[in-house]
Amino acid sequence: MVATSTSTAATTLRERVPLAEPAESSAVGPATATIRFPTRPYVPAENDAMDLRDVKSFHGAAAVVANAIDAYRTARLTFISTMHKLALKPDEATLKAILDQDVLALLCAPPVKDAAPSVRYWTMQVLEALSSRAPSVPPTLAGAGVLQNMLPSLRHDRVKVRESTLQALLRLVNVGGADLSLSLVECGALPLLTEQLKFFDLSVRELSIRVMSAIVRASDETARAVATPELLESLVGNMSGHDAVNLKEAAVATLANVAAVDPQLAALVQEAGVVAPAVALSRDEVPDRLRASALLCLAQISRHSNELAETCASAGAHNAAVSALVHTAGSVRTSGAKLALMLCRRNARLSKAMMDAGACAALVRCVSSNHHSASPEALDSCVALGHLAGADPDFAAAVVRANGVIALSHGLTSKAKSLQTGAAWSLGKVASASASCARTLAEKIVHDKLRPLAVKRAGARTPAMEAAGAPPAPVPDGADAEVTEALGRHASECLLTVARSSDHLPTLTALCSPEVPWDVAREAAVSLARLLPSDPAARRDFVSVGALKRLAELAKMCVVFAESAATMDARNMDKGSTPDGRSPLDQGAWPDAEAVAKRQLLEAARSVFGLYPEDVLGHYGAAHLTTVAAGA
Repeated sequence: MVATSTSTAATTLRERVPLAEPAESSAVGPATATIRFPTRPYVPAENDAMDLRDVKSFHGAAAVVANAIDAYRTARLTFISTMHKLALKPDEATLKAILDQDVLALLCAPPVKDAAPSVRYWTMQVLEALSSRAPSVPPTLAGAGVLQNMLPSLRHDRVKVRESTLQALLRLVNVGGADLSLSLVECGALPLLTEQLKFFDLSVRELSIRVMSAIVRASDETARAVATPELLESLVGNMSGHDAVNLKEAAVATLANVAAVDPQLAALVQEAGVVAPAVALSRDEVPDRLRASALLCLAQISRHSNELAETCASAGAHNAAVSALVHTAGSVRTSGAKLALMLCRRNARLSKAMMDAGACAALVRCVSSNHHSASPEALDSCVALGHLAGADPDFAAAVVRANGVIALSHGLTSKAKSLQTGAAWSLGKVASASASCARTLAEKIVHDKLRPLAVKRAGARTPAMEAAGAPPAPVPDGADAEVTEALGRHASECLLTVARSSDHLPTLTALCSPEVPWDVAREAAVSLARLLPSDPAARRDFVSVGALKRLAELAKMCVVFAESAATMDARNMDKGSTPDGRSPLDQGAWPDAEAVAKRQLLEAARSVFGLYPEDVLGHYGAAHLTTVAAGA
């Protein structure tokens, strides 16, 4: 009878079934695979053929043929099943042996199109297993034209064959990346995948959608190929009409990936009718994973334009976002915070809709509950609060009343620089909304947390750093350089706003310090010069807490700088004047922003010194500074 050993089955395949054109053989290892098509002649083994003298025992020639075919298929299935077991072995020696032999060639041509469903099924299983272990297998298969041979199995009447084919394609796309995905698109896979979305078996639909999702994620080019109206509408259709949660989640996640690419694709997804079912899937009774995917899909659509965001909001997306912010599941909160951010950042009308839905309190709660973990929802909620505060002073006041300033100040102490940056930016928006909001920041002593962050701004230098001979803060480098620079910039801008807009004297006194950047100290001095003349008690406190002494020290440093600037160009200066006759204390003679800050601080200090008698100024060594500050 026909033998069923692996070696005999492989030999039978080489002789009976034509393979692709021969390719040059080359030695391969686990990291490289080249299909080596067999070229040696077939030499039948002694037991490889059935003895025709046994025909009578099989009741005629038809039985002989039937048994021969059965034995042939059994041998092939035995070979493929053996290769599947070997492909799953973890050792590299087995993998190298498979790739060094003719296994890929034997798998690639006949079995993937075999009439026997079991042969096709196990062939796909072997290809999936090999692709997961050897990254070189997917491009090798694509180059040999195997993808075209795999695709007809998507129309096989056996569900298991379709499933195994889709599983193999999913593994190939995930491993092969953009090149393999493009090859799959070019060989006509998308129409066949679209057909699967109407197949009766829901597991086949789900696998097809996951293959499409992997193709979309591979590159923008392949995503645009997937985004046809017919396919998008089929995906939307699979979001409802059944109880398969995984299928719904796969469909809505794929639509979210498409919408994330660019505004044009987001508009196509919206036109396919995804918004209403996505909002329906964002309700409390929906399973968490599906709900999170639906919220993310709405967020990806809303992020591109006001029109798309308003379309989502008109269907109730803003209410869904607020409800998700207080959910117990982290994935739901993350997607809800993303959607809330995308709606808050668009325009004042959408910000008002979010405020009316209760977004302010929900966002504050989300920040307060998650700032320790530096989770994504904490960052998005921080930035969303900033957008609300920047949209309208009344909204900023609502953020303050909801204890948003305290929640955001907690974000400044996070270990994540991105969350620190978002908190600093949002606090700046709150402070700039009104003098009342700026005072609240001052009263909460937020400046103590902002001050060490502000000195990290590129080019920033404090008076203390200058006195020690230290250079300005360098431009950050490394992986998080952009975040670090943004953190210093936003923290500094927030301090500047507080110093400029607040009338909280303790904070202004604290900011009139050698430990803050020159421009912040300048703004604090200017505000003090504006407020002290009308408040005798504040003038006494200014002296008693040592602030007058600190201001005198800052003024002296400004004078030293002015004198140094004059000396540097002494050859072209006549009695302390520049060639065009300006005093070194005039703004035009000061070379950069820091110098301008020093000049303005000196002028503000002169105004403050004028409020005190000479004996007080003399005690702190500031008596002579009034004349120097005047440029005399």
